[in-house]
Amino acid sequence: MSDSKDASIDERLRSIDLNAYFDSMIIGRGVRYYNERRVRKVVFAPDQILGTVQGQDQHYQVSLNLYREGKKSFLHFTCTCPYGNYCKHMVATILKVQEILLQKGISSSLRVAPRTQDTAMNRPGHIDSIRVNPRDPGDRVEKETPFTQLKEFSRTLREIPSIPAMGSGSEENLSKPEKRRKIKGVILGILAPPYYLYEAYCTLGIYKVSVSHWSPLAELVSAWPPEALQEEFWKQVRILFQEDTSWVKTLTPMNFRKENPEEWGLTEAGLGAVYLLAQYERTNRRSIDLKGTMLSLLFSTGVPLFFWKDYEEPASRSHSRKRLVFPLEMISEPYIGGIRIHHQEGGGVRLEGALYPSWEQGTANDLLDGISLHKGLLKVASDPNWYMADGRVFRVQNEEALHLLSGWSMELSPQDTERFRLEILPGLLPVLPVSSSLLAVTRVQEKPIPRLYLSEDGEGLRLELRFAYAGHEVGASDPAEGTATATDEPWKYTLLLRDLEQEKRWAEWILNQNPGLKKAPKPDPYGTYRLKKKLHPVDFLLYTLPLFAQEGVEIFGEESLVHARVNRHKPSLWMSVESGIDWFDLKGGVRFGDQLCGLKEILKAVQRGERYVKLGDGSLGVLPAEWIRRFEDLEIFGQWKEESLRFHSLHAPLVEPFWAGVQKADSSVDASSTQKGSSTNAAGGAPEAEVTGLAGAASSAEVLGLAGLRKGLAEFRRIDPIPLPKDFFGTLRPYQVHGYHWLHFLRSVKVGGILADDMGLGKTIQVLAYLQSLKEIDPPARANLLVVPKSLVYNWQAEASRFTPGLRFLEYMGQGRTENVDEFDAYDVVITTYATMLRDVQKLKVYPFHHVILDESQAIKNPLALSNRAARSLQAEHRLVLTGTPMENNILELWSQFAFLEPALLGPLHRFRRTLGNRVERGDKHALEVIKALIYPFLLRRTKKQVAPELPPRMEETLYAELEGEQEKLYHAVREQYRLEIEELLASSEPWLARTKILEGLLRLRQIAIHPSLYEGRKRFASAKFLLLMDILSTLREEGLRGLIFSQFVEALKLLRKELDLRKIPYAYLDGQTQKRKEEVERFQTDSSVPFFLISLKAGGTGLNLTAADYVLLLDPWWNPAVEAQAADRTHRIGQDKPVFVYRFIARGTVEEKILLLQEKKREIVSSVIRNEAGIFKSLSEEDIEALFSR
Repeated sequence: MSDSKDASIDERLRSIDLNAYFDSMIIGRGVRYYNERRVRKVVFAPDQILGTVQGQDQHYQVSLNLYREGKKSFLHFTCTCPYGNYCKHMVATILKVQEILLQKGISSSLRVAPRTQDTAMNRPGHIDSIRVNPRDPGDRVEKETPFTQLKEFSRTLREIPSIPAMGSGSEENLSKPEKRRKIKGVILGILAPPYYLYEAYCTLGIYKVSVSHWSPLAELVSAWPPEALQEEFWKQVRILFQEDTSWVKTLTPMNFRKENPEEWGLTEAGLGAVYLLAQYERTNRRSIDLKGTMLSLLFSTGVPLFFWKDYEEPASRSHSRKRLVFPLEMISEPYIGGIRIHHQEGGGVRLEGALYPSWEQGTANDLLDGISLHKGLLKVASDPNWYMADGRVFRVQNEEALHLLSGWSMELSPQDTERFRLEILPGLLPVLPVSSSLLAVTRVQEKPIPRLYLSEDGEGLRLELRFAYAGHEVGASDPAEGTATATDEPWKYTLLLRDLEQEKRWAEWILNQNPGLKKAPKPDPYGTYRLKKKLHPVDFLLYTLPLFAQEGVEIFGEESLVHARVNRHKPSLWMSVESGIDWFDLKGGVRFGDQLCGLKEILKAVQRGERYVKLGDGSLGVLPAEWIRRFEDLEIFGQWKEESLRFHSLHAPLVEPFWAGVQKADSSVDASSTQKGSSTNAAGGAPEAEVTGLAGAASSAEVLGLAGLRKGLAEFRRIDPIPLPKDFFGTLRPYQVHGYHWLHFLRSVKVGGILADDMGLGKTIQVLAYLQSLKEIDPPARANLLVVPKSLVYNWQAEASRFTPGLRFLEYMGQGRTENVDEFDAYDVVITTYATMLRDVQKLKVYPFHHVILDESQAIKNPLALSNRAARSLQAEHRLVLTGTPMENNILELWSQFAFLEPALLGPLHRFRRTLGNRVERGDKHALEVIKALIYPFLLRRTKKQVAPELPPRMEETLYAELEGEQEKLYHAVREQYRLEIEELLASSEPWLARTKILEGLLRLRQIAIHPSLYEGRKRFASAKFLLLMDILSTLREEGLRGLIFSQFVEALKLLRKELDLRKIPYAYLDGQTQKRKEEVERFQTDSSVPFFLISLKAGGTGLNLTAADYVLLLDPWWNPAVEAQAADRTHRIGQDKPVFVYRFIARGTVEEKILLLQEKKREIVSSVIRNEAGIFKSLSEEDIEALFSR
């Protein structure tokens, strides 16, 4: 190409039309190289730009040159790559140059010739429409050779359908007239048949016809107006060549090294095509083996194509050959191979192969025009394949049919014609065009009905998808797009057209309904499905197949399955029970129609995790999900005795759910055994029993023993009232009376139990009343053992002395405890601590206690704890456990307590943990319900909320803490010191001085009773009261209860704060120094996550409204009960909707206990006169002072 001499190379490159130099494939690859930043270096020089491009294995040097000749200038490119001129490296370099020019502020644009609607610019092959997709680094890049260049070119053109592959010329030249330069002649392509037999396809030669050698062409060129369209010029050239073929004699092969194709009248697109073909010709040193992509390219660029064939005249003695030349017409749409029917007289037909243009299923009369295949075809190009016949070049849509149709012809007799019409032609009409003067086809559109055919082979269950159309059926893999049927009239047919899109949607829908379904691999055809290993065939047949049926999929073949055939009869349950003293044997099974499966086979299947059982006829009976859970429960606790499953009588609740479905009428059995209503159709789904519950039927003989067992269980749970003991000095509230009766019920059935009432509801008084009644009704020969935390020993003794003074208590603890356990016989109750029990377990376990009662049983909640093992080793006729929190962290805590009470109830630890325990921890509600059903009769729990109507507005209780160790020694030493000093002052001549010493002594003793740290900073000493308090606080928090903690001593509250901080327990705090008093009160009232409020008695004894609290805990006693009452009133006031519990903490054997006695003795005086601690002195006599400081 040439342009103005004054234009620089920069200006030429910024406005270059790449389509004029490179084909779309090369442009696309060049763009990729450019975006991959393979252009490493660019050097600008006058009329030359040099670039370095990273290739596959090495760098290539590109030279972009501007040559000047006279008034014209020409662009010329070179590259050191094997491909030569016009390669992708050049494109990448040009784009990089444009980028650099753009950065320098020079506007860059890629000029292309003006186009009409369907122009090259709109095609993916054009530079402006290429989308850059960076190559995956993992992609392999094939080493480039001239062959791979052509292979890539061919592949790219096939994948870009918008590159014109049809028509005789490009429309890009029709947009506007161009000034035509003087041309030397024209270029054209000549197709030649294979010269050698071993060559498969035609060859292509690029030739020139010179104006100077052929006068008709010279006349056309000279007469052509300069402003006329170039496309019109080439049209006239083709007409001229067709009318006069003498130009063939002037053909000369085009030498691209010596000739400039631009001077031969080509368009820019034509130049690009010819450059490419010429480059390939130079590389291969021969005429071009014609590729289908090249043929398409030449047709798109307007280059005329012809076909020549040497023909030897038969009459010629010299055997001279005559060259015949035919103009070629390219057919835009592919042809389709089909059949042409020629009707003959007498009713016979002749059939021959034919090619037809675009075809619609079922059309017939419109196909009379076509190309006969009787004489065969010539294949002129490959990759893709192109064929030639009757001067037309075309592609064939169903190429495989050509092998049968090309050169094929057949004549049929009238009899064979009739068979052909009825049997063969209906199968051809949906897939091939058929032409006949008599043929008429009516096209009908129907919706497909999906069908699944089930079968089995060595790989398991197989599903084949087929579709039904108005009585006709096709496989999903069948390529036919319809089904034809002959009508009553000859040569009249109805064609049912398939809805392939709807079939595809059905195929995808079926695959998506179960993740365990997969497409079958080859050789199974499309539309065949298999099950993944994780999906059992029975589960698929039960739950997925019915879903298919509900959505309209027809199911076939299920009844013929052998290994995965489901018995769809409704299952019915039968069982029988034989019971003994403390056991019962269970026999049973499940019926499926006339097939029976025993209990042992069912439980084996359940153990394997299967939901079905193998029946005698080879089918599979599916167990309802609810039954499976119940059978799992039986398997946990039962033991096989031949064909019966033996249970402890405590496990009768496991069988109870089955009773609901057992019918005693023999007629029900007959109905069940003769049941034929359950269809084997997949639409039936899972057995109805899974939905309707534990429905079943059994004969009178089969339920033998069930009625007796059920009656025994009812009696077992019935609680008979027992009169209260005469020597019980107290009043039990109604719920406490029920608890008293429940304790007697446990004794009557010889089973232990857990009394788990909320803290403060009187578990202690219920047990004391129970023990007193035993002494009166049936005095036991052996003592009862009561094991409690050390902090509660005195509380039990105090409560017993108040309500049941007739019970003889032995305190078995400390240094002076007896060595002879036979001495226990002289007492009703032996009270000890958990620590003592653990130390003396070898001694205690030889004594047969009447009852072993564990209070605050947290000590045995760990099944591996030594205290748990020690408690379980004790001998006892009856066992009880008292706790406000039977389960805090996990279900094993409950097992631990029942392992002490009744080991048979929940079974061995390893089995419980593996079965029910694990299931409960995973959130299995059914497993939790099983445990509840088993323990329900043996665990009694009432909450404050449940029994609130029976409770008074306020309940008060005193809790005692016993000093020990260093705290006890310190208290006695300080008390003795002050006692001696006070006695001396009282005996002196100035007895009034004793008043100050008495007040000082009372203060010090009270501080030591609370915590030794309050007396001269004895921080290393422990506090008995704090230990008891922290136990109570822990229990309250576990039960979700909240409390106010009052003390007169701010330092005591500060010590308590440290304890709570150490345990990370949140709290609110208020004393005289608190600045944000209101905020602390609101925080406690509104934030339920703050369980406790620490309050100084003076700072918060009045003026506060704290109704969010359930409990009031008085850490130390006050002289005036009215002051304590005011503290309790902080929560027990208007707005409180629940009872309030007041706990008063007293250190046993200290001045605190004696203050309580003085409160009772002088209640009237104290409540009306004494307002502070100093005022107590006036009401004290010498006897009172002696009592306060006495031992």
